[in-house]
This record gives sequence, C-alpha cells and structure tokens, in this order.
Amino acid sequence: MGNLITSIILFLGGVIAAASFIIKRRPDAKEMIDKILPYQGIIGLILLVSGIWEFLSTIGYIGFMFRYSTFWALVVLLAITVDIVLGFLLGYGLIAQYLLKGNEEALEKGEMIKARLIKYQTQAGLAAIVLSVLWLMVGLGIVRPWVL
Repeated sequence: MGNLITSIILFLGGVIAAASFIIKRRPDAKEMIDKILPYQGIIGLILLVSGIWEFLSTIGYIGFMFRYSTFWALVVLLAITVDIVLGFLLGYGLIAQYLLKGNEEALEKGEMIKARLIKYQTQAGLAAIVLSVLWLMVGLGIVRPWVL
C-alpha cells in the first residue's frame, strides 16, 4: 500500500513539475493537469517530508543496498533526491507562507535555493514520472529489485 501511495504522489508531482513539457507534446493534457495544480503545495510538502524521511531511514544501510543491487541503490538515491527537490519547489509557496513567515533572512535564502533548483524542475518532473512507474512496478511485484 505504501508503494502505491508513494508512486501516485511522486507521479502527480512529476506531472505538475513537467507540466509545460507535457502540454507542449500533448495539448489535450492541459485540462487534466489543471485539475491537480491546486494541490501543488500539498503534494510538494508530502514529497519533501517523504524525501527527508527516506533519506534518514536509508542512510544507515546504503552500503548494503549497493552490495545487494547497485542499480536499485541508485534508483533509491535518485528517488530521494527527486522527492526533496520537487518537494521543495512545489511546496515552496506553503513553506514560505507558514514556516518562513516573518523571517526575512530565511525567505531570502529560500528564494536563492529555489532560483538555483528551478532550472532542473522539468528534468526532475520527468525523472519523477519514470521513478514512480518503476516504484509501482516493484510494489506490484512486476519487477524485482534484486534482479536489476
């Protein structure tokens, strides 16, 4: 169940982040994307918290993961990175509104970080879509990570 929810949230975050790219290729997708855009901030916060949680829970045994399956260890590290980057970018509006409110220095640093990361938003969004599908396939037992 956790893989399914993680996959869905990561997929939605990827679609939002890569919306301009997707709409250029498929203009009919705009209507569907517009339906999930109001949830951008919430999806971003979930991705950010999920990415931080995954990082903290994975860091202790990353060496074992590389011995187990180098490919899968790289997928997990990429997923954590994409979760955190997209989470910050998509959730920044809510972060600034509720957590950084009244702290000008923190707002300024947040804007600087966002400005550096924004150029990777579309690539991170496309990576999130691919990773979410892979994550779902592993969760459903279609792909076994130790085989990869």
